[in-house]
Amino acid sequence: MLSGRLRVKWGDQLEQEVTLEPRDLVYVPPRETHVLENVSDTEPAEYVVARDSSHEDAVIVPWAEQ
Repeated sequence: MLSGRLRVKWGDQLEQEVTLEPRDLVYVPPRETHVLENVSDTEPAEYVVARDSSHEDAVIVPWAEQ
């Protein structure tokens, strides 16, 4: 996390949750269902993503949209 705060939810039904603040790191294993949410309605959240693939592998899970 560079700035702001993000809530990360993961798990089969997004039952796990952590809030990231500046300088925090999180590892999400490949193909783990997860969502990122900006905690603030007014402050942007900036973060860096590193992948071991040249393309983004995303799957839309309708029940995960809130």
